[in-house]
Amino acid sequence: MRQTEQKKRAERTLLRIAAAVFSLLLCIAPHPIGVYGEGAEAEKGESAVSGERMLVPSGEPFGVRIHTDGVTVFRVEEGSPAQRCGVMQGDLIKKINGEPVLGVLDFSKRAAELLKEGSTLKKGVELEVWRGKEQVRLSLTPQMLTEAAKDYKKQGSLGVYLRDTLAGIGTMTYFDPQSGSFAGLGHGICEGKSGMLLPITGGSITDVRITSICKGCPGLPGQLRGIFCPGVKGSVLKNAEEGIFGVFQKTMPYRGTPLPVASTTQVKEGRAEILCTLSGSAPKRYEIEIERIYHFEQEGKNFLLHVTDPTLLEQTGGIVQGMSGSPILQDGRIVGAVTHVLVDDPQRGYGIFIGNMIKAAE
Repeated sequence: MRQTEQKKRAERTLLRIAAAVFSLLLCIAPHPIGVYGEGAEAEKGESAVSGERMLVPSGEPFGVRIHTDGVTVFRVEEGSPAQRCGVMQGDLIKKINGEPVLGVLDFSKRAAELLKEGSTLKKGVELEVWRGKEQVRLSLTPQMLTEAAKDYKKQGSLGVYLRDTLAGIGTMTYFDPQSGSFAGLGHGICEGKSGMLLPITGGSITDVRITSICKGCPGLPGQLRGIFCPGVKGSVLKNAEEGIFGVFQKTMPYRGTPLPVASTTQVKEGRAEILCTLSGSAPKRYEIEIERIYHFEQEGKNFLLHVTDPTLLEQTGGIVQGMSGSPILQDGRIVGAVTHVLVDDPQRGYGIFIGNMIKAAE
């Protein structure tokens, strides 16, 4: 009876969950990627006996940097030309007058050209903006441009603050020793305000070093804190709803035991384990319970999980930011990855089926 009540209470928090475990803050990051495990060196991506897909579960946190396709708006000045034409925080500006925006420096240079002294400013400027899943066209009128060139805070500014790079940490879910590819996070990297999945032109992964763990509590999810290490380990090629995907730059000296990939029908309620790294150089297994499986499509929420391992609960309080992407193992198979944490109950969260991640990587 008690377990049933706990399930119902967890499900009632569906509308109050944290949007994503991955935190786009440079101040947090956990531990370096490297050699781990005592198993045989991973050499094959397929079992010679059964023909099953074989992947190596990782569980090692990594630093991620992505470059957006366009520039994202993180601040708009009150009363500025940008605000008057309708630009909002969270917007993704992709084009100016039909020409792609290549980054913050490109946008700044072209804006300066429009506002430089002596410009006729006879024509307005058209901005192609993505706001969530909606495409919006905004116009800076000649009057707005003239005022910006002459008067706006005496800076010749449009009054908008932009960025084209985001960085943070997550956990690598698996790597394929046959192709040299990897997957992580279990959910996409999104714009913080709108929740829009960010289109990217590329990115990189790097080692990170844990400095501390902020333990989670109801209403306040915890986080892994750390710093990025020098060097690049691999390239990010895709940012999807199911995670980030890429390839290593060179052959990595990984050691680990390849495990078969579970189908959705092989995932069951009951005992399982997550693989993650909180300290040291090797990931460890921690006990969890898969409490409920959802047999309908949800973005990164295919099943409800409950952390039961005393050691993990003592160190983190449950699921914390930075653990997103931690592989979930059951009956000797990779069944999925951690994706979300329940804000009101950090001992619980959600996971994605591993098959959904593999499909997205194709």
